[in-house]
This record gives sequence, C-alpha cells and structure tokens, in this order.
Amino acid sequence: MRFCHELKKLAKAFEADQFAAVKKDVLVVLENIYGETSREYKVVKQTSSPATIIKVLNHIAERSDDLSFHALAANM
Repeated sequence: MRFCHELKKLAKAFEADQFAAVKKDVLVVLENIYGETSREYKVVKQTSSPATIIKVLNHIAERSDDLSFHALAANM
C-alpha cells in the first residue's frame, strides 16, 4: 500500500530532526482531508512527539483499510 510507504518515509524524516517541517506538512494534509475541527488534526497540532503523529497516521490507515474492505464486501 502506498500509504505504508509514506509512513516509512515520514519516520525517517523524524529521525533526521525535521520534526517541525514534517508536522507542518502533516497538518496541511489533515486540514485538507478532515478540517481543523477533526480529532486527528487537533491531536497532531498539540503534540510534540513524533510517535504520536505516527500513531495518528497509523490509525487513519487502519480505518481506511477497514472501510475499503466493507465497501468491497458491499459491492460483491
């Protein structure tokens, strides 16, 4: 899955001490997808931990996988 590849790149960026820039990019994406009032956006905005951002993105990825499986089953 492409999203998993992006998570790996994100983790490497955190290791390279680029936290502020990566966090800003993640916030822009979350704002465009979910809006500023979403739980995901608020958690990432308030955190200073790369691990928390990775957890939020993993949660989104898992939820997306679950939704796609339900859509596939509904379409069968």
